[in-house]
Amino acid sequence: MSDQKSIKPIYTTEEEEINFRISSIKQSDIKMNKELDNEKIHEAIETAYNIADHLRTVTLTPKLYYSLYIEIQTIFTSLISRICEIKQKYLLKLYERVQYYSHVIPRLYLMCTIGSICIAKNEIQITLLLKDLLEMCKCVQHPSKGLFLRSYLLYVIKNYLPTTLIENNNNNNGSLDDSIQFLLTNFIEMNKLNIRLAQKQQESQVQLCQLVAMNLSILSNLDIPQNTYKTIILPQILQQIILSGEVHSQTYLIDAVIQAFPAKFQLLTLKPILRTIVTSQIGVNIVELLKSLIKQLINYIIIEKSDETDIYPLFDNSLKDALKHEENNKKEIIELLPLYIELLEHWYNKNDTLKFISKLIIDINHFIGKSCSSDLYVPIIHFLIATYQNHEILLVSQLNGFSDLMDLLELHSKHTIQRKIIQRFIQENKQLTTIEDVQFVMNITSTIHKDLENASDEDIEKDSILSTSLYQLINLNDFEEMVSTLREIKGIISIGCNKRKKISLPGLLFKFITIKPCDRKIFVGALDILKLLVKQNEMLLSIRLAIQCTLCGLNNGIDTTSFFEFATSIFENNISNAEEKKEALTYIIAGGCSMKINDEEKYIILITAVTKYSQMIEDINSRVNIIALCSALWSKRDGSNYNSKQHCLQCLQKALKDANLSNENIKLFVTILNRYIISYINGYSDFSKYIIQLRDLIQSNIGDISDNSLIQYFKNTCYYISQLDITN
Repeated sequence: MSDQKSIKPIYTTEEEEINFRISSIKQSDIKMNKELDNEKIHEAIETAYNIADHLRTVTLTPKLYYSLYIEIQTIFTSLISRICEIKQKYLLKLYERVQYYSHVIPRLYLMCTIGSICIAKNEIQITLLLKDLLEMCKCVQHPSKGLFLRSYLLYVIKNYLPTTLIENNNNNNGSLDDSIQFLLTNFIEMNKLNIRLAQKQQESQVQLCQLVAMNLSILSNLDIPQNTYKTIILPQILQQIILSGEVHSQTYLIDAVIQAFPAKFQLLTLKPILRTIVTSQIGVNIVELLKSLIKQLINYIIIEKSDETDIYPLFDNSLKDALKHEENNKKEIIELLPLYIELLEHWYNKNDTLKFISKLIIDINHFIGKSCSSDLYVPIIHFLIATYQNHEILLVSQLNGFSDLMDLLELHSKHTIQRKIIQRFIQENKQLTTIEDVQFVMNITSTIHKDLENASDEDIEKDSILSTSLYQLINLNDFEEMVSTLREIKGIISIGCNKRKKISLPGLLFKFITIKPCDRKIFVGALDILKLLVKQNEMLLSIRLAIQCTLCGLNNGIDTTSFFEFATSIFENNISNAEEKKEALTYIIAGGCSMKINDEEKYIILITAVTKYSQMIEDINSRVNIIALCSALWSKRDGSNYNSKQHCLQCLQKALKDANLSNENIKLFVTILNRYIISYINGYSDFSKYIIQLRDLIQSNIGDISDNSLIQYFKNTCYYISQLDITN
């Protein structure tokens, strides 16, 4: 048997060579398939040899060589299938025959190909074949050729590797130990070739590492005893990773070990794995490898629920080593910590985790130092958030070093984390019951309670809402301290902008009047807040709040009618806009209707003044509506201490009189009609005649109205009257 000799073509570029070779391979593939169709096995093998001969080239880069290899691997996969179908009787003779080809590369590819068929057909013991092929492959020491040859051997043999334990092996056809030894040997040899190649072809290193790591992937699919993995397999793998001394290779292979083998194996060998990671070559991304390992352990513990392995000491030591190793890579280290905390949260109980977090905060403070660069701001924020994710915010924020980490941040970043902290307090509804807690929380959220330079209206609004919500959580046990604290907070708000005052002061006022609503002291503080709002020209808001103070005091046995008078005083002296007057009087009338005053004379004075104010409104439609509304002040109501049918009727008749002057008199009539009905329901039964008269008046004029909504409103009112069974 002799090789065909031909003149070697000369290529000007690598692209020209790869295109020529692939074209030639495809032509040979067609020829080989025709020979197989005619069961000309020997001729087909000869053609296959010529195809594999293309892999002898030394002028292609590993990337292009890989393309060539994949093309041939695909063709040879089909060849294996075709020969198995033909059921060739002389497979061993065929295996021996291909060994006589002179060129080692194509010869070994054919030996691997035919050898895998022999195993599939039980023509040869796999242990003998593995030993034979491993020995043969040693003679190929060219890095690229050797790597791809061993990769092909792995590819064709992987499905036939024995998995039987030695004690159960009765057919003398190999055991699990033989498979492990084969894969480890092949891995070691491929890694050596890869190391040599890495010095020249760093841009292809990841692809080449994939070939090496294929051994690990197949190993991980075997049913390997844990002790075998711990004492035999992993030590050899880690030794090779360390010896490689190349950044890409170490990174890829360590990650391959983490991803390939189950988490139980990682836990069993956590110490050597972590040691290998943190002592790897400078340039290896230690953080990404630790992330990969931590993620796998998190997924494991979520499924298993619990595990007795004490992982903290190992990770703690490794993290300290990483802090030393990655002194110039602080950002990535800090970015790792939230994931590390998540692992601890899943692994340990809350008390233990809190201890670990406390220690971690101190370690990170030392790691960062007294100042930090801007690229650390966001990672520090995420780390601080992670520390209290599963714990009470007050407890975590008081840990030694927490505030120190915040102080390292510039103003904008500090403001961001302090917003998060307040949101957490609100989410937990954590009550602050001691003055020390209040002072502490106000300090660690200080940027939220004051106007920052160049802050937008939107930011001020968000901060003010957060501040106000936080103030509601203050519930000191000592009443005097509570009042004093709220006064201090009022002082802080008072130096803020108008928007902040408008948002925060009402909340603070409500906090004042709910502390101890039966104590007059709180209403002094409430009045101070109202005066501040008046200074800010927040008249309508001040009136509404004054009414609330009135009702709160009266409902708790304290005469707070002075607040009602304060509200009417604001209306009289500070409001000139017609629409605002209407709105203000609506609030005041509603408050007057809700007041419960034992002093009848005082009540009459107050509501008489309000009734007079209603006639001061210039816009006729608004005036009519408000005068009609004033009738409620004189109506009978549940719990009311005074009523006057005469004054109630006067209000309604005055409203009717003024309504006649309006262009929208029908609409106003319908409104007044409904006020009559309310008075009738509240006890003034002799108002029935006014209801019928006004209904009939509206009925006679409604035909001229085109407003459908008004017509429907009147129809609904008439229907309601019919249900009351009112007769004139």
